[in-house]
Parts: sequence; structure tokens; C-alpha cells
Amino acid sequence: MESHSNLRLSSIISIILFFGCSDDVSNGPFFDTAVWSLGKNQAGVLGDGTERDSESSSQLDLIRNPVRLEASSVNSMALTSDGKLFVWGDNSYGQLGTGQLTSRSTSPVQILSDFFVKAMSSGGSLSAAITIDGKVWLWGTLQKKTDKDEEFKELRPVVMGGLPIMKDIACGKNHCLAVSASGEVWSWGNNASGQLGDGAQSGSMAFKKVANLPFISHVAVGSDHSVALADNGEIFVWGSNEFGQLGISNIHFRPELFIGDQIKMVLEPTKVPWLENIVTIAAGSYHNLGLRNDGEIMAWGRGGSGQLGSSSFDTMWRPRKVSSISNVTLIYAYGEGSVAMTNYGEFYSWGYYNSLSKSYLGNRRSSPTRIPCFKGAVSIARGDNHYLVANGKKSDLTSPCFLY
Repeated sequence: MESHSNLRLSSIISIILFFGCSDDVSNGPFFDTAVWSLGKNQAGVLGDGTERDSESSSQLDLIRNPVRLEASSVNSMALTSDGKLFVWGDNSYGQLGTGQLTSRSTSPVQILSDFFVKAMSSGGSLSAAITIDGKVWLWGTLQKKTDKDEEFKELRPVVMGGLPIMKDIACGKNHCLAVSASGEVWSWGNNASGQLGDGAQSGSMAFKKVANLPFISHVAVGSDHSVALADNGEIFVWGSNEFGQLGISNIHFRPELFIGDQIKMVLEPTKVPWLENIVTIAAGSYHNLGLRNDGEIMAWGRGGSGQLGSSSFDTMWRPRKVSSISNVTLIYAYGEGSVAMTNYGEFYSWGYYNSLSKSYLGNRRSSPTRIPCFKGAVSIARGDNHYLVANGKKSDLTSPCFLY
């Protein structure tokens, strides 16, 4: 949601860095590695037992040999090589799954401890996991956007019935997508913008199969849109297109789905015609990234914070190449920002970041900016407020780190 070449990057506002280039437990751990955190510590997202901001990295001792990590702006999740799932940060909506509606946890807490977890997703107020038997578990709160939306609220993980064996999942605040072992996509949640892909705009508290798709390897979700990566490198999209996040301008649809000459939403999966040979997808709130097999990044959607890396703050209704970076092996998108790693081990970031060092580069960058201070890290991710780095030892990290 699983090799790095097909890394699923779910929609998130704040994200965690993980060691290595795999999104799948079966690909094996990177031994003797840990997660380090730094930046702003809203709701305890750094997981260091405090709520203090920090420009120096702190190791999260409980988490060893991570194979997958991610987070929202106020939550963090970590999955280890032995199937342990850790969560921390805000718990105002029950998204930690501990059974209590406490305000937060500033240290990692293990949940689903009786199960081997192979995939997970953090959507802010909503969390999800897939266990080794292919079952989908959800907990937290599905936030309503309209009076017609249904509400889901569970303080502990609950199994979602009626599904085949699943391998991948991506959740936002309003909906989830899951991929079965046979490459089918199933959707669940609110549907005001057609993000469930069933041709309607009514929500569903039961997962429903999305029709008219080829074999899908990975999915990603934004605030109100959905993205699916086919096994042949094609991308399919549906849901809101308010900021061009579907990348399908000027395709013919029903007149009522238009605002002027632009499509405002698409209710069923539609192929993005200008993309091919995509190996990785990433979705922010209103923008997307696609990594081609030649190491080039394609970006489209809202650009108001520079998250498209186009050297401007313009919205792009069609995918365009991010021209100032190449030889990319990893991409990650969150709310209004983007991150990439090259095959030289260099890390770049662009878009919005609420930096501790307010005078350093400002809080918006419209082109990829190299982050020199993460020496020795092999992967990186970031959110509006913080970075997390996976590495074997702190001595490889430059400290303090003046973060953009």
C-alpha cells in the first residue's frame, strides 16, 4: 500500500521515514536499525516521551528493524520485521486503538499484539492495518464532511468482514482503499466527491469492490480523491478534481460534473492519459506524484505551497515532470509537500514545512531543496511539523539540523 519499486505512498499530512527501500514485510528487515525523530512535537508525534520540539534527533528505543512507517500530522505508526505495530501521538478520535479516548501518547504503544501485522495506514483520525491472514482492521473515527455522511467510531481495532485476502491499504480522513491479493480494489467510507469509485456519491460502511480496473498493485488516497497504480505502470484516478489532482483535464464526462471547462469530480476509475511506466505513486491532500522507471518524477494537482516542484506556485491540471531532480528511487507526499531520495543517497524536499528555524528558507519551497544534514540515512520522510529518519546510529546524523 510490495517492493520499493512499487512503493505505496498513502495520503498523509505528516509522514515518517523508514529504513530501507521496502514497503513489504516479506522483503526482509534492515537489521540493527532504529527510527530517529526531530522537529516540532505537536501531540507527541516525535515519540520521544516528551512534547518538546527538538532540532536534535532522538532515538525511539522500542522500535527495532522497521520495515514500514508512516504518520499523519498528529500521529505516527511503525511496523517492524517481526510484525509488531506501534502507534503514538494524538488520540482525540481513538486513532491509537488502545480502547481509551486519552488525549495522546508521547511514546510508542503496541497494538494488535496477538497478530502479525503486514501492512498499515494512518489517515489522521482513522487508522488501519492488515494482518498476515489478509484481514483488514480499522479503528478511530471516520470524519463526516456532510450531514449525509455516515460515521464510524471504534476505540479498538475491529475486523471488516466480507473481504477477500488483502495485501495493501491506504486511508485518509474520509475514506479508505484496499487492494486484494488478486489485484482488485475495494473502497469504504464517505463518498461526497465520488472517491469510492462506484459511480455514485453515497458513502458505505462496508467495503465495496471498485469495477473497471485492471490488476492493481498499489493505491493512495488524498483528502477526497483516489489513485491506483496498475501492474503495467498505468495510473487510474477518481474522486474530487477541484485542484486538478486527477490530472485528466479536457476528458469528456457528464456536463453536471464540470465547473466551467474543468472537471470537478469523477465518479468512476479513469486512466490518466499522459502517464506510463510508473513504478511508484504518492498522494498528498490535493496533489500527486508518480515516479517513472527512468527515475523521473511526474507531479500534478494543487501547487499553492510549491508541492509540485515546478519552481512556481501554480496548480497543474496535467502531469508535468519535476525538472530539477533526477535518478530518484523514492517519493513521498503529504498534505502540501513532497520528498524524494536519489540513487546517490541525497534527500530533497519541497512544498510546505512548519520549520523550527523560521528564518531558514521560509516555509514554502517551489523547487526540490537538498537536505544536507541527514548524513548516512538511507530514506527520509517529513510532515508539516517534523522529520523522522531511520538509521543505525546517531553519529551518522548531523545535529542540530536546520530543517526546511
